[in-house]
Amino acid sequence: MMMAIKLADVSPSTGKTRFATAYADGGMEDVDDGFNYTYDTSTYYSYFYYIGNKDYSSANLTYVPNKIIVDYLKEYKDPRLFVYCTLDGYYAPGGDPTDFDAYYGIPFGLGSNSDVNDWSKVCCAVADSYCEPTATFGIITTARCKLVEAEAALLGWISADAETLYEEGIRASFEFSGADDVDDYLTYSKVVLSDDTDTAIEQVVTQRFLAGYLTDGIEAWSDWRRYAIPDMPMYEGQTANGYTTYPYRMCYSDTDVDYNYDNYTTAVNTYLNGNDDRWERLWWDTKDNEQVETPELTIPVSWTEYGTGNYTYSYFWSGVDEGLTLYSCDNDETSYKITNWGGGVSFTFSWDTSTNEITVDDQSIGYTHSTYGEVYVMDLVDYTESEDYGVSYYEDGVFYFAVIYYVSAGYFGYGTETFELTSTSSGLRSQKDFVSLDEVKSGSSLIKATKK
Repeated sequence: MMMAIKLADVSPSTGKTRFATAYADGGMEDVDDGFNYTYDTSTYYSYFYYIGNKDYSSANLTYVPNKIIVDYLKEYKDPRLFVYCTLDGYYAPGGDPTDFDAYYGIPFGLGSNSDVNDWSKVCCAVADSYCEPTATFGIITTARCKLVEAEAALLGWISADAETLYEEGIRASFEFSGADDVDDYLTYSKVVLSDDTDTAIEQVVTQRFLAGYLTDGIEAWSDWRRYAIPDMPMYEGQTANGYTTYPYRMCYSDTDVDYNYDNYTTAVNTYLNGNDDRWERLWWDTKDNEQVETPELTIPVSWTEYGTGNYTYSYFWSGVDEGLTLYSCDNDETSYKITNWGGGVSFTFSWDTSTNEITVDDQSIGYTHSTYGEVYVMDLVDYTESEDYGVSYYEDGVFYFAVIYYVSAGYFGYGTETFELTSTSSGLRSQKDFVSLDEVKSGSSLIKATKK
């Protein structure tokens, strides 16, 4: 069936006949029907054991997840991301393992080793399950078989319900990988199979890609050659060397040339226009995969936990939030944030550790007032353009934040709040009263009622 489906663009009638014959003979139904390989420690450990097992002192750390698969999984809010990858691996930066936004992969085609090093600080790692000595890898999985059948059903090649096969394929992938929440995933708008045939086929092929992490590798490559799915951008390190697309085929080996030269020559001249190179299309590959634009890359910001502590509110909320986490930025040594602050957002500020001077960023507090709209907080010095009303600084394990809480119509309060480094559990807070513009004394030089 996997061979026949490739005839869809060049000889659909032959493909249909061959596919229907194979389908009638029966395909994979249960996950265990797949052609899967489990490593036997009496011979060799899993190849990823030697690459990424944290208990193996000579692990060479040469493979990490690519940006393409990670970005697709994030876009689809796909819980398979959490079993394919880890934030606690050999390169991984740490963080909340259930937070999609915490995961990044490394792009192909970076322009320099320096770029690779920078991206390695933020990229996730291959999940531990793949690095176990007896890890199991899919060669041809039930998920792929079902999703190929779904494409054939959409093409009208077999008498079967495409949606049923599509969902069975996704369920088989979730079961094989150990991912949770497949029922919820199948209701996601991007996943629900479209009534439009062309769109539905794109969805099926996309799901084959998402199911193919460290499985079905050659077949995933075939799907890209047929459908240009997934979208695979070319970056600086590739375009600077004249490349405009990824390879279309593998070259014949030296063994074929040396020991089967006549047939090798016939094949190259007949099917490859006389060119045995990686950018000569195979006869069934008709899709335009050329890269039109080279997108710009921005290295994601990564954070390292600095400590935990208690934040004391005084000028919008009152009370103490205990056990909040402080992070330092890996990309900028002066940037810091306290997570789950205020209305559940990150409270960001800069801290010059050589002088202990602090500046609180201008930012939303994660709260929208029913009358006055979104509430913001910022450094009091920046708001007033004066140090007369308090400055922000650090001393002896305590951060002193001179801040003002404001909206476009006025402010709620200003003064110094504190974050004391410690390690306790969460607390409660209550809201302060609002001060409107009308209540600000006319001509007061104490504070500006609106942000400059």
